[in-house]
Amino acid sequence: MPLVDAFAMFFKNTVIFALILSTSALMAGTVEAQTPEPSPSPTSEESPDTETPTEDEDTSESPDAETPTEDEEDSSDTPSDTPDDESSTEAEEPTTPVEAEPIFVLDEEGSLSDGDMTLPEDGSLYDIYSFEGKSGNIVNIAVESSEFDTYLVLIDDNQDIIDENDDIAQNNTNSALSEIVLPRDGLYRVVVNGYDKADRGNYRITIRVEN
Repeated sequence: MPLVDAFAMFFKNTVIFALILSTSALMAGTVEAQTPEPSPSPTSEESPDTETPTEDEDTSESPDAETPTEDEEDSSDTPSDTPDDESSTEAEEPTTPVEAEPIFVLDEEGSLSDGDMTLPEDGSLYDIYSFEGKSGNIVNIAVESSEFDTYLVLIDDNQDIIDENDDIAQNNTNSALSEIVLPRDGLYRVVVNGYDKADRGNYRITIRVEN
């Protein structure tokens, strides 16, 4: 091989070898730069805060943290139904009408029997009950008997008939006068009578006078 060619071959090999060495060094540096160094594991001496609670943490765990606030105490002590709610509820409830107090009440047992007064028209027996009334008073009268057919008459102090009744219904021979408004002040009489002169027996009468 000529000397020139040998020198050229040596120079070429030297350049290639240098390139290989530089490439290997570059790659080694790249790998070393990309591989992070392992950080030292913390010891208990280096991080005491991770295991020992601070004073702030103790305060958050103290009983004061569980104590309800003043607003919570007020809300817990406040009743669910306030008096205003109760008054509004009571106002919404339907009111029951108050029944008027009677100014006169009669409720007693009586009887039609021989020796009682008789009506001259038909000879039937009768009893009389009386009460003081005023103009506008409301009167309810009832006569009940299981022994005879009753007849009921209301008259004023002038002997005028205010109202009368024989039978409450077609199949009920008791007598009643309901919601009679008195026309004037004075003495009123209630006549309990039988339908004919043969009627006799026990009965019950009720008289109620209201303003």
